[in-house]
Amino acid sequence: MKLDPVIRAEIQIRDEQTAIKLIEQAQYNIQANFLKIAEYLHIISKKELYREWGYSSVFEFIESNPRFEFERRTAEMLMRIWRNFGSGSTLPVNPKMLAEIGYTKSYLLTMLRKAGILTKSNLDQWVEKALSMSVREFKREIDKALGKQEENNENWVSFSFRVPPEAMDSINEAINGIAKLENIPEDEIRNKRGELLARIIEDWKDYYAPIIYSEELSDEEKVAARLIKIKEQLEAIYPGVKVLLPKEEF
Repeated sequence: MKLDPVIRAEIQIRDEQTAIKLIEQAQYNIQANFLKIAEYLHIISKKELYREWGYSSVFEFIESNPRFEFERRTAEMLMRIWRNFGSGSTLPVNPKMLAEIGYTKSYLLTMLRKAGILTKSNLDQWVEKALSMSVREFKREIDKALGKQEENNENWVSFSFRVPPEAMDSINEAINGIAKLENIPEDEIRNKRGELLARIIEDWKDYYAPIIYSEELSDEEKVAARLIKIKEQLEAIYPGVKVLLPKEEF
């Protein structure tokens, strides 16, 4: 008897080392396999398998495995795509179609879903747009549908400020990270630095934060996730110090 793909995936990742191996293999071509990674992470999160494996969250599981070459925000992005369009969701999209669209544009579609704009009646129309447009063109179309006004470059002003060297490194890392998310070629980043930095600040709450901070988490779980991050930072700064967090926070 042929197993349902979702059931087969659930059976495959019951073991931690098998889960790590499956995710590690899929990540080498994340553009083609992002939905597979999204499904694995979703199952691990939903069934709380990470607890069986000794982790406090799916994100600690990810960050504790150096073989994974993607960050928490990418994991959030992928799981959100699966929750919205994966098998078993209320608005499933053909996996081959999602793979062709790519994970950046698939994530942009989740923003329309969250706003109540994307429905079964217009899904095919938006999928067709995603297939025919570049990431930047599709982002403009999404912003338009969400009622965001496009900036007029002619009215932009020059702005400069001094920052410590370590802050400059962080700013460059953030700009390059957003450029990578939006598939902006490396030779175009220099001319778009101001635009990308402004976008990071302006769109933090409604665009980038949802990638990093899951909308599925309760207020208590968000506090717990933040405490975990503080714990990691303190232990990194003070070697030998072990921060213990109360179990009820998780």
